Amino acid sequence: MYAPLVGIEEKQDQRAAAYRLGASGDTAGAVETLRRLVAGDWEAADHPLRLQCRQDLAQWLGAGGDRAGAVEELVGLAPELARVFGPGHALTLRARHDLAQQRWSPEEETGAREAVDEWERLLGDERAALGPDDQLTQHAAQMAAYWRTRLAQEQRAESGGPARRVDADVLATRRAAAYELADSGDFTGAIAAMERLLADFEGSPDYPLGLHVRSDIVELRGQSGDQEGALAETEALLPELEREFGADSPFVLRARHSSAVWRRRSLEDEADLAAAVDEWERLLADERRVYVPGDAQTKHSEEMLAHWRARLAQRQEAESGGSAARAPGDVMVRRREAAIQLAGAGDFAGAAAAAERLIRDLAGSDYTLMLQCRVDIAQYRGEGGDVAGAVASLRDLLPELERVFGPDNIVVLAARHSFLHWKWSPAMGGEAREAVADFERFVADLRRVLVPGDSMTSHAERALTYWRARLREESGAAARPVEPGGTPEVGEGSAHGSDGGGQFNF
Repeated sequence: MYAPLVGIEEKQDQRAAAYRLGASGDTAGAVETLRRLVAGDWEAADHPLRLQCRQDLAQWLGAGGDRAGAVEELVGLAPELARVFGPGHALTLRARHDLAQQRWSPEEETGAREAVDEWERLLGDERAALGPDDQLTQHAAQMAAYWRTRLAQEQRAESGGPARRVDADVLATRRAAAYELADSGDFTGAIAAMERLLADFEGSPDYPLGLHVRSDIVELRGQSGDQEGALAETEALLPELEREFGADSPFVLRARHSSAVWRRRSLEDEADLAAAVDEWERLLADERRVYVPGDAQTKHSEEMLAHWRARLAQRQEAESGGSAARAPGDVMVRRREAAIQLAGAGDFAGAAAAAERLIRDLAGSDYTLMLQCRVDIAQYRGEGGDVAGAVASLRDLLPELERVFGPDNIVVLAARHSFLHWKWSPAMGGEAREAVADFERFVADLRRVLVPGDSMTSHAERALTYWRARLREESGAAARPVEPGGTPEVGEGSAHGSDGGGQFNF
């Protein structure tokens, strides 16, 4: 253990000041402040706060364009963090992640094999320590995939494949310009720009890049509203994509995904609904085999499969005249998933109504699922603006949830997460000292039960940091940023996300 340093709060304030400089664009000022701080008087060279200041220093060196300086700092820092905090600690993994990102910039012309090796090792360690849904893990998966593609391109060129004759930078710039037109709503202009770009590939040996542009044109056509035309073009393009890239290529899977989304299905035709279920099941199986767990496209396929399964079950129930209460348990789970999808689309009233109907149909059968639906309804109330109603519902529910599931069950922890989110939202007000006490108890339980780096724990820790800063502010002390190493983030999860908790908006 390290004894409290004399002037530790001053050092924390200096670190926070450096963060404010960097965040305002003065990266040189941030670097200078942190260099002085790191070189100052410390009780030990490997004091945890000093190591975090060194991590900040590397961050602002990289942000200021000094990649070599950032790499040099991180090469020495990562082993120190592993020794002090442990190799699986979030700070250690963050330093290794930053090091890989600075060392292997897409601007590099060579080194794809080394980049693949480093990102794949890091991906394995992050997946084991942080879980597949953590942002670092997902970014590492994307970078590993990028460098695998780069390596394949290099190997193809070395084996005598056609040389590139279309400048990649020009291609990227023109594609980005076309997508900017699309983002502004000018799909006609965006498609025309892409078609002019495609014309440049006529007669070029760089055929694969031309296929990428054709895929872009089809995507833009579908986004513009011409889904029938996009579907027809995609089905014509798919054989070429599979022949050039292979059936497991991300380009092929994305095209199949878009086709499944655009294909119109009759909600009255049971055979058409069954075909939708079959298409999404096959696509999802391939995506799960190819992509890393937690991939966004795979998650969307899971949601779409749940949606069409629920639609099919509802049609079958309506045709058979059977009672929903006698439906198999997986049908009830799919109905809950369908309600969650409504909430994800912003229809909180519709989601709450669907969950309430499901609770009525569950009466006398699956009590645990009924309790989870009641948690869902409380969350929908909060998201819909009835914050006081969400707080009251969750306060009443928590004792029963703990009795049924046990206090350390993820369902209970997720409900506590949502309860604290709504209880301490701006709409409810409250004393900072009380909030600190609530979040300290909750964070202690999360750290005891969940793996290090879990996203729910991270959200709660950020909330605790915020309320501690608020308490100091109310006590007359100077406020510091929520997180010196970055901006206060809004949590990505909801009560139905991977972390099981509500969003913290501070």
